[in-house]
Amino acid sequence: MPANLDDYAFLIFGLIELYEATFDPLYLNEALSLNDDLVRYFWDEAGGAFYFTPGDGEKLLLRQKELYDGAIPSGNAVSLLNLVRLGKMTARPDLEERAWQLLHSVAGAIRRMPGGCAQYMIALDFLEGPSSELVIAGLPGKEDTEAMIDAVNGHYLPRTVVLFRRTDRKDPEVMAVSPYVKDMEMIDGRATAYVCVHHSCQMPTTDPVEMLSRLSAPAVK
Repeated sequence: MPANLDDYAFLIFGLIELYEATFDPLYLNEALSLNDDLVRYFWDEAGGAFYFTPGDGEKLLLRQKELYDGAIPSGNAVSLLNLVRLGKMTARPDLEERAWQLLHSVAGAIRRMPGGCAQYMIALDFLEGPSSELVIAGLPGKEDTEAMIDAVNGHYLPRTVVLFRRTDRKDPEVMAVSPYVKDMEMIDGRATAYVCVHHSCQMPTTDPVEMLSRLSAPAVK
C-alpha cells in the first residue's frame, strides 16, 4: 500500500528527533530527502497544503486534505513544523517559504476551529519566533562536548534547532546539508557553542551556562 501524508509527516518528524538525539547526519539527510518527496507527490500547487494521498497513487474521484487535528495531529500540521525545523537547520529558504504557503492555505480552517489546530499553533510559534539555531562544534565523546550537549538536553527549548559540527573532520557530513556551519570551529581546543537567530550568530562561547542564557532570550532580528 502506498504511503500517505501521515506516514511521511510522522516519519520525517521522527528522523529530525533522531538527528537531534544522536547527531548522526544520516537521519537529517533522510528527513530532507523524504520531505522533498512529500512536496513532489503530495503538494497542491493550486490550493496549497498537502493532499492525504500522492499524485502518482490510485486514481480517486476526490483527493482529500485533512486539516484538523484529531486524537493525533494532522499530517499537514506536523508537516508544517517539519518544514520550519528543516528550514532552520539547513538555511534553505525554500523550506521556510513552503511553511508560510502552507500556513496561509490553512488559515481559514484555523480561524474556524482553533481548538482543532493546536499543532499548527506550535509550528506558528516556532515560525514567528524569536527562535534560535544552535551549533555545537566539538569532538564526539569528549567531556566538554558531552557537557554542552547535556546542558541543552536538560532544558526545554521549544524554538531551538540543534546541530553538531564535529571538528575532527575537515568536511563533516553535516556540511552537505547545512553549509553555514563550515567555519564554526572550537575555540582554544574546547567545545564551542554558536547561538544564531535567522543564521546571524552571536560571538561563540565555550561556557554551557552562557550558551543557555543566550538560548533563553534570543535577540529578535
